[in-house]
Amino acid sequence: MTDLVLDQLNLVCNDMDATLSFYRLLGLDIPESAVWRTESGPHHVEVKMPNGFELAFDSNALASVYNSGSMQRTNSGTRNVISFRVQSSVSGQVT
Repeated sequence: MTDLVLDQLNLVCNDMDATLSFYRLLGLDIPESAVWRTESGPHHVEVKMPNGFELAFDSNALASVYNSGSMQRTNSGTRNVISFRVQSSVSGQVT
């Protein structure tokens, strides 16, 4: 059995500013310098947790760039991306 390491949870958000406000209210340290913004608003944030786990947030616009089949939700539900690291059978290294 390959050792799986859950290392990232990515939440695709309808309203990035509201999402960031909510997680900041919970006490998560999200400095404004960590928020990737364009003229159309915020699109990506990565927050490294103390244990090395990464929590990331993406806008619908960005999600549709890296996943052409991504559809914007019209209700309050979310779409999530879960990432695992696995050991490479070729090099023996975790990638």
